[in-house]
Amino acid sequence: FDLRTASQSITMTGLDLHVDARYALTFVDYEVFTKRDTFRLHGQADMGAWFPSAVGTALVSSEGYLSVPTASFIPVSIPPGTIQGFYVTLSSPNMISRSTTKLANQIYDLNDDLELRVGVSVDSYPASSDSYFGPMEWSGAIRYVRGNSVGLFLSGGLCNEVTTTPPSKKPTTSRPTKYPTSIPTPQPSPQPTTS
Repeated sequence: FDLRTASQSITMTGLDLHVDARYALTFVDYEVFTKRDTFRLHGQADMGAWFPSAVGTALVSSEGYLSVPTASFIPVSIPPGTIQGFYVTLSSPNMISRSTTKLANQIYDLNDDLELRVGVSVDSYPASSDSYFGPMEWSGAIRYVRGNSVGLFLSGGLCNEVTTTPPSKKPTTSRPTKYPTSIPTPQPSPQPTTS
């Protein structure tokens, strides 16, 4: 699939993949590759054109998400108005995506910072030139930073996008600054009463 930035640059800091819930609480190998411009440029199956962004093993959550650990994800900086291609693969055929009537590279989800574009699926590992089918809509979450804001772009009908600004200050004390103003209520009686 492809991402296109809007008028500001972003740095992608991680991914969450929507995985078949039958694989919940199992470990799955993942690989994430990227390249500047569309995933179709320079031969989508030519792995020499792709740069690894994350490789490892992670536990699929009970809700069916594989969160690529931040420590294993090499951040991807994407300048304003730029298309960045992504190839995401798992060691087992359990990643969720949806078929669509839209054409590859058409926008299917967006927020103020990003456009997510229709891609294709791969039915073999590693990818070969005849293993692509689609068009498909990728399903998952993209974690990113834009300026001082942290963004989370959820796609595949999961939820709407959420953007927050990190706190500007850390708490100045670890102790409570307010204490209770009244004493606790009396203990309940051991025998119930009726009225």
